[in-house]
Amino acid sequence: MTAPIERAVEILRRRRTGSWSVGSGCLVGGRLVLTAAHNVLTDGSVDDVISVRRGDRFELAAEVLAADPTQDLAVLRVAGHPSLTDLPTVRYARIDRRRTALVDCWAMGYPGWNEHPQSGTDVPLRDSSQINGVIPPGSHLRRGLLEFRTQSTPEGAPGRNGSQWRGMSGAVVFSDDPLLGALAVGVVSEHHLPEGSSTLTVVPLTGLIGLGRGTPWWWDLRADNWVALPRIPAGALPRSTRHMNLGRARANFTDRERALVRATGLLVDQLEDSAPVVVLHGMAGVGKTELATQIAHRLAPTFWHARIRIDLGGEGFDVSTEAAVIELLQAFGLSGDSLPPDARTRRQRLQDQLRAGPSLLVLDNVADAARVVPLLPAAPGSAAILTSRSALPSVQGADRVEVEPLPDTEALRLFERIIGAERVAREHDAANTIVTLLGGLPLAICITGGNLIAPSQHRRPLSEHAGLLADERRRISQLEGQLDGEDIGVRSSFEISYRALREDTRRLFRYLGLLAGADFVPALAARCAEIGEEKAGRLLGELADRQLVEVDGPTGERYRLHDLLRLYAWEHAERTEPEAERHQAFRRSADWYATRLDTWMSRPGAHENLPAEAIDWFAEEHLNVQANIRRAYENHEWELLLRLVEPLYGLLFYRSQWEEMEAVKAMAVEAARTRTRRVRRTGVADPSCRGAAHPGAP
Repeated sequence: MTAPIERAVEILRRRRTGSWSVGSGCLVGGRLVLTAAHNVLTDGSVDDVISVRRGDRFELAAEVLAADPTQDLAVLRVAGHPSLTDLPTVRYARIDRRRTALVDCWAMGYPGWNEHPQSGTDVPLRDSSQINGVIPPGSHLRRGLLEFRTQSTPEGAPGRNGSQWRGMSGAVVFSDDPLLGALAVGVVSEHHLPEGSSTLTVVPLTGLIGLGRGTPWWWDLRADNWVALPRIPAGALPRSTRHMNLGRARANFTDRERALVRATGLLVDQLEDSAPVVVLHGMAGVGKTELATQIAHRLAPTFWHARIRIDLGGEGFDVSTEAAVIELLQAFGLSGDSLPPDARTRRQRLQDQLRAGPSLLVLDNVADAARVVPLLPAAPGSAAILTSRSALPSVQGADRVEVEPLPDTEALRLFERIIGAERVAREHDAANTIVTLLGGLPLAICITGGNLIAPSQHRRPLSEHAGLLADERRRISQLEGQLDGEDIGVRSSFEISYRALREDTRRLFRYLGLLAGADFVPALAARCAEIGEEKAGRLLGELADRQLVEVDGPTGERYRLHDLLRLYAWEHAERTEPEAERHQAFRRSADWYATRLDTWMSRPGAHENLPAEAIDWFAEEHLNVQANIRRAYENHEWELLLRLVEPLYGLLFYRSQWEEMEAVKAMAVEAARTRTRRVRRTGVADPSCRGAAHPGAP
């Protein structure tokens, strides 16, 4: 790797007033630069000219890709330069807060006391300065920051007020590892007056996960493998776990760093005073079990007595509390005559085993909270991870971490690790299409990747498989295969949750698959399924608790189906509901949109002076209205299409959506002509949308 001292740069900020400021930064790979957000932001915005200077080699214009003033982290991209062409990315590390050993660190920056004027530049040059010191892992826990204790004070400069470290902000702090080389751990954020040994405050680089995940530049940053510091010295590894039955830690496990860090902290931070419980909850196939297994493996030094996983079966299965207690005791080595004969004594013996040393229980696929509570550790020092499709709100004192589908960048990385980087590089666009169609669901990605490396498929072009997945009627059927020798499929995984629902909840779920839009409100779901809005809200709550719908939006008043769940719901509707009823359900939902639009836009002068409530509503429902117009066009629902289109002119004009206006106009003209021809031929108009408005319409 290029030596980190060659990566240190100055961050120059020229204000419109003519003034300037200088900070520090670091080239972390390609054309990306890390620095402190306050070096480039003013009141949360970028209003000044930003550039990056490396000694006398270059000064390059820079754009701010992302900056978070709350974390004081920023990522810049600089203009191209020959010296940056082959610059590899740095490796990243996180400080393990559970350890007490000091972490040796150093940083390169451009402090103010090293400044000297230079002809030919409006901003004086500064010499670089290297500072060495240590980071104690236990400092600044409450603030989530790191304390960098330097080994020397900066050189003073007569007549200057404030810290002589000014200008070091934004410098990346490294720690040297004998095997891995220099590892980046944080960015200098604050500096203080030198009183004895100086102290700098450092922002951990794990904050980049929230700042960049899902963005195009996150892939270029390659912040995917985080080394934990301080590393355990060779020959000082913790003793082997006495009781352990975890599955293997998969090599292709992808990222989840934010969930890993959060869950790990929740499990160990209060371990001395309590028995923590963390619930990992999310939809079927999202990777809860794998995440729990990875966490348990990472926590081997903490839970050296036992790390035990048992499968409680999930929705629709009946694993009793007593059967689970026996399975846990057997994992602790008790069997036959050593097992207590009565249930009460067995529960006591389980707690005795948990008190014998730090233990971590992974209770997988929990469906019934009442059955799992007696299994939880009672005394401080041990902990439990529960995985469930529900958040298990009745488990008191538990912390909850939602496990969501992977963002596109991480989904592509997982896919690449399964089928190989060369294959993805050859057909990058097709690979992107595949992971997008799979909605970031790890189970679907693993099945697809496994199928594509099978002997019969390993030569199949990715574009061909992307074409098969693009067919919505066949997509879920393509997601069947084998993992670790077991037959598995996305459909069967969803089926477990579906079968556990009551029939009226199942029916609503099926009707949600018939909606044309991507998200919806309870009133629309009620109209589509012809049930009361209050009942629809209650049933949607049940579906959300089972992770069959997602609560969407900041107010929690909207819902969304994952794309694969939408197709699964549509499959059930096609098998269960008569074709005529499916068409009527769509007409009712499209009529819901048409009625609302007509109510606002039929007022005199509404197209010239748009009602405020129509503008706000259309901002949220615009894409859904589009989807309903397309569905009506595809189904030749001409009368319905015209009802949707007629009120749209003023709203589309207001939003300057000229291309959409032309497309909608073309469909409306075709619908009007077809309707006219039908009237001339039959003497009657299309009756498809002549029903009375629903009572819930405004």
